[in-house]
Amino acid sequence: MAHLADPDQGARASLQALTTDLPSGTYLAPRFNRWGRPRVTGLRKKARDPVAAGRLWELSAELTDCDWP
Repeated sequence: MAHLADPDQGARASLQALTTDLPSGTYLAPRFNRWGRPRVTGLRKKARDPVAAGRLWELSAELTDCDWP
């Protein structure tokens, strides 16, 4: 069975992002991508794909019946 973070561990990166003076757009993730202390890391190529971002935006707007200009 895969090791999953408990709620406290899962919230660590978000809390660290809110309480540190990192530049806007900095991405924090747990070490080993699932557990451990959050650290500054780069986004994966898939997360920087503008075509995928557009598809996700369109699907989200369709499913929520809410679109922002």
